[in-house]
Amino acid sequence: MSGAVGLFSLGLFLLLLGGGSVLEHALALADKLRLPPLVVGSAVAAVGTTLPELAVTMSAAMSSQSELAVGTAAGSAVCVCCLVGGLCCLISPVKKMRRRDAAGRLLYFLLGVCFTALSAVKTGRLDVGLAAVLLSILAVYAVTNAASATVRPSPERAELICAGLLIGGAALYLGSGLVIDAAVLAAELIGIGHRAMGTVFIAFGASLPELFTVMAALRRGKSEEALGTAVGAGVLNVLLTLGLPAAAAPITAPRRIYRLLAASAAGMGALLVPPALTGRTFRWQGAALILMYAGFIALELTH
Repeated sequence: MSGAVGLFSLGLFLLLLGGGSVLEHALALADKLRLPPLVVGSAVAAVGTTLPELAVTMSAAMSSQSELAVGTAAGSAVCVCCLVGGLCCLISPVKKMRRRDAAGRLLYFLLGVCFTALSAVKTGRLDVGLAAVLLSILAVYAVTNAASATVRPSPERAELICAGLLIGGAALYLGSGLVIDAAVLAAELIGIGHRAMGTVFIAFGASLPELFTVMAALRRGKSEEALGTAVGAGVLNVLLTLGLPAAAAPITAPRRIYRLLAASAAGMGALLVPPALTGRTFRWQGAALILMYAGFIALELTH
């Protein structure tokens, strides 16, 4: 158990460093490109923070561990929507945002979930056909985010900003890897089954980069950027984290895939429907999201 504690401590240290670096340089890039605050998180910071989920899911898919691959991707989506997004709303609700931005991101996410479920129903697996659909939706998502950019002169060079993002992303990747190893070791020591290990322990560990980046944003009063990171990570967890592994190796759809997809869709809906309708988020919404995550964890650990 002492080994798990050591890995966990070192991982948390790297996550703290990486989260601050990704946020700082994402804000610098946003200033240079005049990006809206929600885009900063959903299209810049979220890419770096989603690397651990992608690495775990890709590795699981290549080794034919379908339960682990799907469980990590869907479990991470639930975690970032309900836990990370819930903390954003609870600690510092967004007072004003564009309703169409929230509605658009919800649409991308639900499209990914629906096509994944359809592929599981029709073929019993997630294969290259689904990968083409998910990655095509991701390409449209990326283009619509890039369309909002307007380059302007900035005292900070673009290559230095990108280098900072890469260094921060690497620290997040390494840190989350250590935390995941510690979580797996602890889960094995206390007898947690492999099904719950992916959706609960590994998914939570892989979502820590988003959590630390969001906390760094909230400390600086950047509530909309924080929300954008949670939302963007949720979108990428479906479109990218399932899309690329499915392209590399077909993933057999586990029986519980529909429950996991439904849980992730419910989480993203609870996070984005209120701002899509009212243009803001609420503290009660954050509390409800966190309770939803607690219920999800309880269900995964007992079934």
